[in-house]
Amino acid sequence: MEKSTVNKTLKQSQKLSILIAQGGLSFCITRDETVLKFEEKLFSEPQNPESLLREIKLVFSQSLADTLNGIANVQVFFAHQLYALVPRDYFDTAHLSDYLKFNTHLLSTDELAYDRLIHTAANLVYIPYTNINNFLVEKFGELTYQHAATHFVDQCLENLNANGEIAYINVYRTHFDLCVFSDKELLLCNSYAYFSSEDLVYYALFAFKQLKLSPEKLTLFLGGLIAKDTRLYQLLYAYIKNIILFTDSSPFTIEDTTLKQSASHRYSFFLNSI
Repeated sequence: MEKSTVNKTLKQSQKLSILIAQGGLSFCITRDETVLKFEEKLFSEPQNPESLLREIKLVFSQSLADTLNGIANVQVFFAHQLYALVPRDYFDTAHLSDYLKFNTHLLSTDELAYDRLIHTAANLVYIPYTNINNFLVEKFGELTYQHAATHFVDQCLENLNANGEIAYINVYRTHFDLCVFSDKELLLCNSYAYFSSEDLVYYALFAFKQLKLSPEKLTLFLGGLIAKDTRLYQLLYAYIKNIILFTDSSPFTIEDTTLKQSASHRYSFFLNSI
């Protein structure tokens, strides 16, 4: 369910999309079907909501300072581990905290939200960063926000075109999201923190083992902060031979030179969500 927070209306022409993860920030300014500007800031250590807000303000005052006046719409994607996927048959808005309390430390001040998935009968419950939302509303007048994993799961389901054992991994700086399917049935949607390439490979292989899937038969789609020349890719390839880098299928024409030079799989899920 897409949320909208409004206190005034701006009649401009451009859209600002922000991907907010503990390990980095991505900013994409678009108009119609053209990417005008792309900015990314990665962190060596995981950031909390307060430090993320400071970093957003810094980017706004520096590299994006000359491009924010024409923004009509702001779209925020939260990419963190504070979420749970809940089948719609068992979903009740009165129990949002119950879906998160076993794997997330909840504070009494935490605001909870949920998104409705398009391609499967489930909702994704999560914690939005209200301090960031409030700042963006004050600055731009309105915004919509969702969890990045919502689009990740929906895109995985939309991309499924064959039976068999299929997994998708989207790699962030400090965690990765994993979706696993067998004959188009969703078996697992989860997020894992990792500190090394070996960590990521271990968690992924352990999940496949628990689901009784064979690495020899599995097809693995990869997106995010990974490339063929990285140690992470080589470690995965040692166990899983059928690996495909997930490519950007969004309709955007890219004018930003920085984004043009990047591998299309790195921002594929983000661009396909905008």
